[in-house]
Amino acid sequence: MLKQHIAKLSHSPRNKPGDESAALDSNPAPRIEPGDAPDSETQAQASIPLSTLSFRDLLHEVRLDIISRPGRNALTALGTMVGIAVLVTTLGLSASLNAQLEARFDALTPTEITVTSTPDSYGPGDNLPADAPNRALRINGTLAATTLTEIDSTNIKTLTGTPGYNPTAANNNQLAVYAASSGIGQVIGATIKGTIFSDWHDATGQPVAVLGRLAAEQLGITNLALAPVVFINSAPLVVVGIIDQVQRNPSLLQAIIVPHGYATAHLGVKHIEKLLVETVPNGADIVGNQLGLAIRPDNPDLLNITIAPTAEQTRALITSDSQTLFIILGIISLIIGAIGIANVTLVSVMERVPEIGLRRAIGARRRHILAQFLTTSLTLGFIGGILGTETGAIITVTAALTQNWPPTMPTWVLACSPLIGALVGLTAGLPPAIKASRIQPTEALRA
Repeated sequence: MLKQHIAKLSHSPRNKPGDESAALDSNPAPRIEPGDAPDSETQAQASIPLSTLSFRDLLHEVRLDIISRPGRNALTALGTMVGIAVLVTTLGLSASLNAQLEARFDALTPTEITVTSTPDSYGPGDNLPADAPNRALRINGTLAATTLTEIDSTNIKTLTGTPGYNPTAANNNQLAVYAASSGIGQVIGATIKGTIFSDWHDATGQPVAVLGRLAAEQLGITNLALAPVVFINSAPLVVVGIIDQVQRNPSLLQAIIVPHGYATAHLGVKHIEKLLVETVPNGADIVGNQLGLAIRPDNPDLLNITIAPTAEQTRALITSDSQTLFIILGIISLIIGAIGIANVTLVSVMERVPEIGLRRAIGARRRHILAQFLTTSLTLGFIGGILGTETGAIITVTAALTQNWPPTMPTWVLACSPLIGALVGLTAGLPPAIKASRIQPTEALRA
């Protein structure tokens, strides 16, 4: 047995010096076929996990980034806060100004409707009934109604006033005399010293009169306590009121107004010239469409109904221009804030090149670096957005109350402004974050 074993050793090839590579090649690494169990070394290499960054770790890194540089990050958030505050303030002031303009335009919106009789072949027409004001008042949206008829000057022979009549004044016959019903004061928006004649005065034809301020001055009547009287065709009429100011029909300031019942009985008035109707704001069109049937249900075409034009187009243009101006100012402020965030983030990346390179060397991936810087920028933008929204709301309310405007803030502005701040921070931080994610480990050594 021993001789046979020695013989085998003597016939086996021997490795010569320099044949180490041949020896290595003669013993290749074992191959793992399907179904074979891997050895311990191969299993250890396959079990090495890839580098990951959990959401919790990301938030922890962002928190450390923010608190490690409080001054710089505070200034970064301040830039966003200023931009959002300006945006919220401009939009809030724009809304408040628009509300004020709406109120002013509503006050100026024509609310007067004029109804006249259609002329016929026999003259001016007599198609307005005596109870036309009462019929108009039955329409929902009507505030007041009155008849108004200018008395023909040929029916006025003499016109004087007492006490204090000034014979050197201009010819008093030049003063216009109108017949009206009791709603005249409210329809024309009159400010009156004294009172307006009532329905009773109109129905019974009482000899009373109301003077416009300029007419009263011309007649020398300034004090109602002296029971002044005007004489029309030598008939006395007691002055019960003086119209000091009017919102509509300013020509009545230089006129004398008597009850329609008196004018019919004594001044030759045969028909009603026109009906004036005062409506609620923005109600003239609705009321005007119903007046014809309400006054003359038998033949509405006998009436001409005139509604003053509105200023809706002017209102829309002013509102649009003011909103556009304020939005442009807010966008400019946001751009300035975004530039501030981008600059601060870029400086932070340049200062942290060694740190970023080291993290890449120990396994951090590009997307981990990108996510960290983007989340930091987004967080700073969101914080700045919240603070800016609160600041802008406070400024808006204070400025609006100072100007006696109704404080108005669109709800979508308060809801979206923090999100806009976060979006600004995310957008501004994107280029620096991409630059940080591209830093290689070798750059940390050069830095």
